[in-house]
Amino acid sequence: MKNNYEIIDGVAFAILPIDKDGFTHHCPFCHEFHKHGINSTGGHRSAHCNKDSVTFKSEIEAEDGTIIKSENGYILKPSGY
Repeated sequence: MKNNYEIIDGVAFAILPIDKDGFTHHCPFCHEFHKHGINSTGGHRSAHCNKDSVTFKSEIEAEDGTIIKSENGYILKPSGY
């Protein structure tokens, strides 16, 4: 994973772009799209991953070695509007 994360109070959170219809881009933990509400202003959200999916990873590593855990959720950033 590229270094697409933020550290808040010492915790690393993945950044997921979200469109005006509330859909995220591919989730780095499960490689699925998630729906988080129309016109979401972004911010911290719990991960909506299916933990039983064969593609689910409970943690990922950024290129700089930072470990990002799905249990911490992620930060949504509005894009495309």
